[in-house]
Amino acid sequence: MKKQYNYKDIKEFYHSGEFSPLMPNDYSHRHFRVKTVDKNWVRIPRKIRSQEELIRWINKTGGIDIYYSTSLWSSPEKVRSEKEYLKKPVSDNRLIKNDLVFDIDGEEPITINSLEKARMITNNLYEAMKNYPNYKFRTVEFSGYKGFRLTYKDNNPLPADTKLRVPYLRAKRECFVEQIKNYIITRIKEKDPRYYSLNTVFDEKITTNPFCVIRVLGTAHSTTKFISSEISILDITKPVKEITKNIPFVGSKSFRIPREREMTQETRQELPRSRLSKPEVEQLKDGSTSKPLNEEAVKFFYTNKVIGCKNGYVPFLIYQSKQKYLREVKRLQKKYSLGPLTILTQDNKIYVVSVKLMQYEQLVNLLLETKCINKSSYAKHKRSRIPITANKEKVIHGELIGGASKAHAKIYSINHNELSGKQELEITKAQ
Repeated sequence: MKKQYNYKDIKEFYHSGEFSPLMPNDYSHRHFRVKTVDKNWVRIPRKIRSQEELIRWINKTGGIDIYYSTSLWSSPEKVRSEKEYLKKPVSDNRLIKNDLVFDIDGEEPITINSLEKARMITNNLYEAMKNYPNYKFRTVEFSGYKGFRLTYKDNNPLPADTKLRVPYLRAKRECFVEQIKNYIITRIKEKDPRYYSLNTVFDEKITTNPFCVIRVLGTAHSTTKFISSEISILDITKPVKEITKNIPFVGSKSFRIPREREMTQETRQELPRSRLSKPEVEQLKDGSTSKPLNEEAVKFFYTNKVIGCKNGYVPFLIYQSKQKYLREVKRLQKKYSLGPLTILTQDNKIYVVSVKLMQYEQLVNLLLETKCINKSSYAKHKRSRIPITANKEKVIHGELIGGASKAHAKIYSINHNELSGKQELEITKAQ
């Protein structure tokens, strides 16, 4: 039978003068939401401007578990899901910044032993992050139950074009996750004494997804009634039992975290399995790693593939900066009814983009009529790509007849009635 929890003491704590949630940096640009006794999510529909205002909303909504966004938004009270965000104009709610957060949970079932592994992974990540000066360390935290968190200020710039920020950030973070995991494996192989020999497992969604939320420090975890707390960086070198005995809690008696040997076989079968995959285990055993990526050398591109449309693409024409291209693209624009052509430049190249939806064979025939430098590679790889950070120079206006890519039309602010495909762009990376 599922255990029934009594949340009365948490509610009393939130109404008491002792309750003092630690407000995150730049909290007026953070989105806040709560989870109620019934496990329902409730969004706080106002911009939070003070600790007192947050406390009022917690008690008004009946929140038990309290969360805030890892991102800064121009209108945080409007933040919903990523799906809802993509449906509306980006100008309604611009992504300003996103914290780099590592959320390190112990393997299920949660025991002292699994928390020890989470502590060791936290230590490894902290040591590795010393090599990345663009990320400024902020806090190490005990979440209140499953493990630990590391938070950093990300000082890397985002694209000036606000429409590109979400896909750019996601792609860059996915690259960074791969990079830091490989770096830690390398340090373990070289027997660096600062690193524990175990796999680097954490909730990568929290690190890569700018729409994620994390628990507010100073609020209670409804499962254990421990208060989510900032701890000293020196604490992650200590045994978990020493850490948890100094964590404040709500109520008269603290939650007792069992050791591995105290878990019954029946309990083990009911609890979910670990997120640690077999390939990750084997990777550490045989010492094999992919070549670590240099973050500064990695570039991100979006491609002309239309996600959600089988065999669907849009025309990307790439020229050397010295090539004469205008007469050629205007002729193609008229012949194929390509609609508005967006001209971008970067690294001595000129990029011409139409959002018209075309089949692969149609696009190959169009490219064969051009002197663009990507026609051979497109026929071979079925992809053309443009740097996310390319600079928009101008638009050559024209009539678009037929369908258009929904995602590409959104990026280039092209209005058209017949849109196809998903809202997402395909992002690639390269050194």
